[in-house]
Amino acid sequence: MHPFVINTLDFIPVYLISPSCVWLLLFYQSTFLYQKNKRKLLSINFNMKGFLTILLCCIAIGTFAQKNVADSFSLLIVKEKSDTSKAKLLLRKAIALSNYAPDEALTVAKQSYELSNKVKFESGESKALSQMANILVAMGNYPAALAYNLRGLKIEEKRNSPIDLASVLLNTGVVYSFQEQYDKALFYYYKADSIISIISNKSFLHSIKLNIGDAYDKQNKLDSSFKYFNQSVILARELKSTLRMGASLIGLAHTYRKEKNYPLGETYYKMGIENLKVSDAQDLLCESYIGFAKLSLGQGNSNLAKRYADTCYSIAKAAGFVPRELEAASFLTELYKSENKTDSAFFYLNKTVALNETVNSSERIRQMQILSSSENIRQIEMAETKARQKKERKTQLGLLFIGMFIPVFFIFTLLLSKISMNLKVLKSLGVLSLLFLFEYLTLLFHPFVANLTDHNPFLEMIIFVIAALFLIPAHHRLEKWLIRWLQRNQQQEKGIKLQIKKIKVLSR
Repeated sequence: MHPFVINTLDFIPVYLISPSCVWLLLFYQSTFLYQKNKRKLLSINFNMKGFLTILLCCIAIGTFAQKNVADSFSLLIVKEKSDTSKAKLLLRKAIALSNYAPDEALTVAKQSYELSNKVKFESGESKALSQMANILVAMGNYPAALAYNLRGLKIEEKRNSPIDLASVLLNTGVVYSFQEQYDKALFYYYKADSIISIISNKSFLHSIKLNIGDAYDKQNKLDSSFKYFNQSVILARELKSTLRMGASLIGLAHTYRKEKNYPLGETYYKMGIENLKVSDAQDLLCESYIGFAKLSLGQGNSNLAKRYADTCYSIAKAAGFVPRELEAASFLTELYKSENKTDSAFFYLNKTVALNETVNSSERIRQMQILSSSENIRQIEMAETKARQKKERKTQLGLLFIGMFIPVFFIFTLLLSKISMNLKVLKSLGVLSLLFLFEYLTLLFHPFVANLTDHNPFLEMIIFVIAALFLIPAHHRLEKWLIRWLQRNQQQEKGIKLQIKKIKVLSR
């Protein structure tokens, strides 16, 4: 069983998609996610012949429809005036592009993040980072996806949005689960569980319980997996969701099979399969049938094991689930070899070899996509660094200009004191020059204080209040001294002029 991913992003509006292409969009999206993530929750159930016929006729229409969705958002983005709304539209465009142009989707999601960051739209920043992580998970670049999820987590920890915080926590756990780091995955699952348990969101809670059960099942900690799968069954029953019920029942069936409690395992496999057939969840059906085959073999019923494994193989082949097809073929190969049925064993061995080549080819493609996405991220980060450096240069030039302006203004004030000028104007200029000086000092030291306090407004306020206790008295003293100095200077200048006039009069 693969982890359930929670996405708090809004879905693409249905009215932007042609009704005749809805089924194809669903199939294309789910197939893409399966091939990249080796997971699939929903698909369309039809035979291989029908699939090929419809696909050849409609694949171009489906791709064109998705491109139209992205183009529609592009037009709306151009017309939109609000930066916040523009960031939301960029995010929706990234969602529309993610199925057929993941590299471009990654760039658009990054643009949404940068715009959200510019206007201090924290919700937009977090959702853009989550979307970038989802795209990278689909491409198999788990380390980069994890990095973006952790950045989103830092934002959500400062906000008051439990659903968004729990979503990022759960998806971070999912990335660890895909990397088979189940202890770390459980750490984040439990943190998400503690938040959602308070607000009682049953749909979200079911996904968490199911993922926790899955992580324990992968570690063969069967008591814990049984506990959480059982809790997820109760929640699925309350939600009246056949898909969720089927997934939870199959989880319990896996646990009973590993405990060799075959009668209960058989019961839960049958119940789970019935629910999954109604939900049309083909990947989970494949997993159920191969699990049922292993259980039957454990009971000593090889014929039933062959039947269920063959059913898994047929469904996987029709739906294009190569890893599931390979798993079933490998199982049948070993089973027929144990029975010395060489013809059948050779048949499935050839299938296994061919499917292994397909999987290896897909893995090579995935590695190329990882390299491509990593380079794309590097280019984006380089552009972001250049923009940040440009902004810092502007700030530094501004501070330099202010730093040069203050002494020039002060000297200008001193020069004015040498000429005959209104005393009130002279006092005002003196006070103004001192105000410029103290405000400049505050502006100069603010970044240092912000870094020192980690941008804590309360601590910043305390530091500046303490600084003001010293600066304000100093300001008043300097102000009085400067005014007295300017007055004395002006009086001396007047006295000199008066003496010159007297000398001129006496000389006449």
